[in-house]
Amino acid sequence: MASNPIRILHLIASNFVGGPEKQILHHALDLQNSDFEVWVGSFRDRPEKAAILQQAEESGLRTYESLSSGRFDPRAVFELASFLKRQKIQLLCTHGFKANTVGALAKNVAGVPQIAFCRGWTAETPRVRAYEALERRFLALADRIICVSEAQAEYFSTKHLLQPRISVVHNAMLDSIDTGAEFDREAAKTELGFSPTTLLIGAVGRLSVEKGQRYLVEAAPGLVREFKDLKIVLLGEGRERASLESQIKQLSLENVVVLPGFHTNVARWMQAFDVLANCSLTEGIPNAILEALAVGTPVVATAVGGVPELIKDRETGLLVAPGSSEALAHGLAKVLRDSSLASKLGQAGRDWVRTRFSASVQRESLLEAYRQILGLSDASPGVPKASATPDLPEIPSPSSRAPTNSKSPEIGPLPLISVVIPVRNEEAHLGAVLESLLAQDYPRDRFEILVADGDSTDGTPRVVEKFASGSATRIKLLSNARRWSSAGRNVGVRHSSGDLIVFIDGHCYIPSKTLLRDTAATFEKTGADCLCRPQPLNMEGNSFFQDAVAQARATTLGHGRDSTIYDTQFEGPVNPCSAGAMYRRTVFERVGYYDESFDAAEDVEFNYRVFKSGLISYISPRLEIRYQPRASLGALWRQMMRYGRGRFRLIRKHHEAFSFSQLVPAAFLLWLVAGIIASLVSRPLSLVFGVPLAIYVAVVLYFSLGMGRRYGVAHLLVGPLIYPTIHLGLGAGFLAEALQIGVNKNRSETKVSSTTSEKAPTLEPPS
Repeated sequence: MASNPIRILHLIASNFVGGPEKQILHHALDLQNSDFEVWVGSFRDRPEKAAILQQAEESGLRTYESLSSGRFDPRAVFELASFLKRQKIQLLCTHGFKANTVGALAKNVAGVPQIAFCRGWTAETPRVRAYEALERRFLALADRIICVSEAQAEYFSTKHLLQPRISVVHNAMLDSIDTGAEFDREAAKTELGFSPTTLLIGAVGRLSVEKGQRYLVEAAPGLVREFKDLKIVLLGEGRERASLESQIKQLSLENVVVLPGFHTNVARWMQAFDVLANCSLTEGIPNAILEALAVGTPVVATAVGGVPELIKDRETGLLVAPGSSEALAHGLAKVLRDSSLASKLGQAGRDWVRTRFSASVQRESLLEAYRQILGLSDASPGVPKASATPDLPEIPSPSSRAPTNSKSPEIGPLPLISVVIPVRNEEAHLGAVLESLLAQDYPRDRFEILVADGDSTDGTPRVVEKFASGSATRIKLLSNARRWSSAGRNVGVRHSSGDLIVFIDGHCYIPSKTLLRDTAATFEKTGADCLCRPQPLNMEGNSFFQDAVAQARATTLGHGRDSTIYDTQFEGPVNPCSAGAMYRRTVFERVGYYDESFDAAEDVEFNYRVFKSGLISYISPRLEIRYQPRASLGALWRQMMRYGRGRFRLIRKHHEAFSFSQLVPAAFLLWLVAGIIASLVSRPLSLVFGVPLAIYVAVVLYFSLGMGRRYGVAHLLVGPLIYPTIHLGLGAGFLAEALQIGVNKNRSETKVSSTTSEKAPTLEPPS
């Protein structure tokens, strides 16, 4: 071990050493004699010390025990924070709802970064469901969230703000089971008290509703009829034991189904089973399946959660539908009656976990996460990085650049960039944008500017022609007869020649002369298909009102929590929906063009398709472009109306993009109108309406007070006007679009019905 190792505490609330605990203990031992020192922590929720701490201490690991009793004792937060500071813990890793919640609060007190491990939610009881709902709220406070499966990470796909902090590290096949050793299945059965010829079906895990053991018991009578010498072993303990025992008795299966309780030597049981049944209704990456595959025991499992990442159907095991005893019985019988299939699945499963789910793969993934969050270099874990942002390949400046046709060893030939600018009536501002682009530190013949003009009635075309006439860079004026930005973007892409497509508006400010250089370098470094950029509204020349709008829009109340468009600090992989603006040409070949039925949020709809297609997106502060907000409440209202209409069109086209947060502005507006009417009719109803309204006003005042404290008292005065304009404008636009679509649909149906009625042929009676 290094003389000054980096201390990491893994904290979990634990009653026994199950799958997650085994993973933590193995990881801590695996990093002994390295630059990292892993401590193991738990809570004193029972009179005796947690079993994980006992095993950790027996193995020579350093431990932490919270002595605060109760589910959520507030003292646990301060006790943990004090320990983190006292022992100079540099990183806190938390597992499960209690540790994630307590850790999220303590890490802020101690000033220590936190990685929250998300292993899935069982929803076992109403109380557990409440705790898990609380955990999901507190996960947003973690600096990094590690999921054990891609399926678990999918939960966060609509949480745009959390997306950059999500990574997946699968559970590992632990070294406690020798994946290369040969074993005698008959000897293992004899050792455990069974006949060598008995067929054993095993299910390993906590006895609880979500683990689905009841479906295996339901399947037992049919299996016993086909396989006479058969035993089913439910290995584990839990609150469902009594219910399962009752079910076994009702089906007269006392001599067939065995409940040995909780065992620590799972490996020997796995070697004895002829087949493992994983019948869960919800899962992450089950350790039981990993352990079965590791010793070559074939697996029949329900296709839930992360299980399909472990079991490739008919290759490394069999997948069956969850909640179906018939499907489970069919899969188990298929393996038991075909020994060659069982052998094939067992060998393929063993090979699969050796490579894909090895402890070394998990170790390197976790070390990478530690280094990233602590700002350490890859080569030497203990050496801090000079910068938290990735080192981008440097593109030579014009003074030192080799001839244009020469190749840079770092990034190869400079890519041709097409800058597309959809505009309409931007005579006053377009010139400044073109000047900024022509001043870019990028070869003049390696980028082009395409201005798609939507039938401007001012001098916009003359501005473009003036710049085009004297420029070494190709500047072309294109006609956008449909006028909308969505159509203008498509016109620009179709006429472009570049390998990279960059969209810029006709009214913005480009603060960096290296925007195009940074764009090319970031694409090369990250391998991304789409680049996102911060687009703050603090543009030079803003009026006082525009500054206030910019500050309000940058808050959670003014724009929401899941967007990265105003975040000028974060760099990393991201959901592109709110801020995607730069693309490889291949993206349009993959997902198509912009939907020209959108006159607002067309970029959100396009970026949603980019996201759903699985393309890589990345955001960097280097790519920042500043925009100017609307200059009056009326203009802000009209803008929000358009955005509200765009939101409705988005979820109408992509139903899976729906989230309840999109309904909040519309619901708020409907509630406000209904409340006002009800208040005029009934005094009791006015009180019911008044309390929530008072809460809303209080929230608006709270955020306005924050603006006033940071930017001056005047912002406090306009905040209560700006926030309702944003919310009600979005709601009005959403409802207006819904109403318009409904009216158009009724008119269309009426017209079709009328036409059909007029032209319906007269049927002659048969002769």
